[in-house]
Amino acid sequence: MTAAVTRLVALKIIYWGRRFQGFAFQPGSQVTVESELFAALRRTRLLIGDLTEANYSRCGRTDKGVSAIGQVVALRLRTNCKTLVENASFQSDTYSENSAVGDKVFSSTVPEPAETEKFPVDRVAAAIACRGLEESVSSNFETEGEIDYVGVLNRVLPDDIRIVGWCPVPKGFHARFSCLYREYKYFFVGRKLDISAMKLAASKFLGEHDFRNFCKMDAGNVHNYRRTITDLEIVPFNTSWGGRQVWLMRVKGTAFLWHQIRCMAAVLFMVGQGYESPEIVDELLVHASDTSRKPQYTMASEKPLVLRRCGFQGLQFYCPPRAMKQLQLHLEELLDEALVHVSLIHEALQELPLSGVSATEHISKLKPMHIPLSQRQTEPSYEDRKTKLLA
Repeated sequence: MTAAVTRLVALKIIYWGRRFQGFAFQPGSQVTVESELFAALRRTRLLIGDLTEANYSRCGRTDKGVSAIGQVVALRLRTNCKTLVENASFQSDTYSENSAVGDKVFSSTVPEPAETEKFPVDRVAAAIACRGLEESVSSNFETEGEIDYVGVLNRVLPDDIRIVGWCPVPKGFHARFSCLYREYKYFFVGRKLDISAMKLAASKFLGEHDFRNFCKMDAGNVHNYRRTITDLEIVPFNTSWGGRQVWLMRVKGTAFLWHQIRCMAAVLFMVGQGYESPEIVDELLVHASDTSRKPQYTMASEKPLVLRRCGFQGLQFYCPPRAMKQLQLHLEELLDEALVHVSLIHEALQELPLSGVSATEHISKLKPMHIPLSQRQTEPSYEDRKTKLLA
């Protein structure tokens, strides 16, 4: 038996969230992205030992139904490069997809940092400081003879999850704390929406604010609700169908609160429908405090939300040409299937009889009366929640 060498690598992942109960592994029978990823790592024998030994970390923790095109995780995987001095060695067989390494090669126990764990004093400065080391490691590495991590994992992952690239990362790299920024996109159809009013309201989110009125509060673990939005825009997407224009809201920031993007989108849609003025954003941001109470409103749907990018300044992800071709063919096949499905729905719409009243006018008559946010019942304040937790 020879020593199997490992290397610390980052994997870039895409997935469609509709089927999953979130990204993070959950004990029991819940299907999550990590549960599928860990099963693939177990099946391919790329992981040695458990996840704690592998120094596993994730960048984002998307919720049920949310998708990602730029999720990043980091962990130690087997390597064919035997000269990596910095890597820890484990006694096991040389890598083969079908190699037997014993029964205990995997543990479902995810090393989850405490929710109250604080970020570095200055997360942005800490991430920027790592740039040089990340660049030196991820831009100068040999791929010849190395395991095709992308191809190996994609052959066993379900159709709604794919690895799109990998790169080595320096010792001490953490997918969450080494991340400089996160970027989300929220897609929507702009029918009957005042896009100009939405853009004006959205511009008020820029900068550092207290977002407690735009999130699901977790008073037991989160004590600081100030977050910084560095970039936000509402722009048309290059897709339209039957007079329907698809738009997207792109939001970029250093970190986000629980359900923050969906709450922001919900209020912007109220503005776009003319139910609220753009100034409602000012009111909800300026009046935020430990004693303020968030008005009750329903979050926007999770289905159009995607984690588009996790920003690491120094990482350069690599995908072997053959794996890239297979990935392209797979995505094109999924796109073809989606277009056919959309065409079937459009054909069904053509079957409906025409009348003097448009479908949107009829639907608008059925909508319940909007209660202004300023007049709605409110949720408990942060102070109220803390008092209840300490009682």
